[in-house]
Amino acid sequence: MIRAGGAAGNMIIALTGTPGVGKTSVCACLKRMRFSSPLNIIDLNEIIRKRYHRGYDRKRHCFIADMRRLRTHVRGEHRRMMHNAQRDDPERSRRYRCVLLLDGHLSHLLRPDIAIVLRASPPELARRLIKKGFEPHKIDENVHAEVLDVILIEAVERCKVVYEIDTTDMCVEDVADVVHQIIETEIACASNNGMREICEMRERYAPGSVDWSGWDWSGWSGHDCGCAFQKFH
Repeated sequence: MIRAGGAAGNMIIALTGTPGVGKTSVCACLKRMRFSSPLNIIDLNEIIRKRYHRGYDRKRHCFIADMRRLRTHVRGEHRRMMHNAQRDDPERSRRYRCVLLLDGHLSHLLRPDIAIVLRASPPELARRLIKKGFEPHKIDENVHAEVLDVILIEAVERCKVVYEIDTTDMCVEDVADVVHQIIETEIACASNNGMREICEMRERYAPGSVDWSGWDWSGWSGHDCGCAFQKFH
């Protein structure tokens, strides 16, 4: 039996993936799109940097997220969102669902109802990270994580509903369109509509459809970024 991702259709959705796959760019597009239910987006990296961290890792050049406090904050934001919807328009709030979208590579660790995992082939991911100005050791770390399906495996282990989207040959707008379709289909499913569509959507973007095992990365190093474009078979 297909079930909606969240209770009564009020959902927390994680948009996750290895750094560089395009999460924040996709969210920027989603902010300009219309949804059939209220949708808020939280940039996890921003709030971790400002409030919810336990210090700075100088070796890895990143803040150490305080996951317990971050999880509490996310749940509180979702409750406030639902409360405000009920207060502002009680009739509408009974018919519409409140969706909170979490943007960040840690979002799937916060017990979301649904995880949408963005993927990119190793050479494409390396290209994007080079363009972003990532240091060689960070490129190396992230490319290896992508090859090993680290985030996908974590999401499947923790989330009841997981989608996987290969963004390698897609522009940001097209990826945003797919994410928009997924969210709208989940909202419809929560309202007991679109059951056939949700089955098709979950099958089309089922986890495990992306496989980078053919990529020979035994000699790859982020210090030699140019080799990334010749390694994929």
